[in-house]
Formats: sequence, structure tokens, C-alpha cells
Amino acid sequence: MLELRWAALTADDLEKFKHFSCGDEDWHTELNEFFFEDALSQAEQRLNRTYVFYDASNTPVGYVTICLSQVENKGGTPSLRRFAIATFRPC
Repeated sequence: MLELRWAALTADDLEKFKHFSCGDEDWHTELNEFFFEDALSQAEQRLNRTYVFYDASNTPVGYVTICLSQVENKGGTPSLRRFAIATFRPC
């Protein structure tokens, strides 16, 4: 069974993940760019929260970002909609 350690993304994690890639498909490029260029700054602006995952040997294996996508007003009560971006690569 794979055991994972997780933590909120920090600048140090970006360096540890520098060889990490979401994959080789065209759409993976957007995920890579988001992670390395936007995830941390958007977390600092409280627009999202990104968590990074490491295996038992401290190898980066993936991340998940939880974002607010929409605020609706239903009957005078705000309702939040959230979505997550997640990507993991085999070790």
C-alpha cells in the first residue's frame, strides 16, 4: 500500500517538484504551468489552496488544488461551489 505525506504548497515544494510533470499530452501543459506559475501566488491571494503529496521516500507524486469556482445567491443565502484540480504520476 502506498503511503503518502501531504502538506500545503510552499516555495520549497516548487523546487522539490521541479522535475515533476503532469504528463505528455497537450492539456498537461496547462496543469504544469498552473502549478509552477500560479498555484502559490493564488494561494497567497486566498483564491485557492494547493496541497502537494510525497511518497515514503519523499519523492513528489502529485498535487491537488481546491478552488472556489462560483458564489451563487439562492434565496438570499450565498452558496459556494468548489472544484478541485488533481494530478498524480506513477513513481
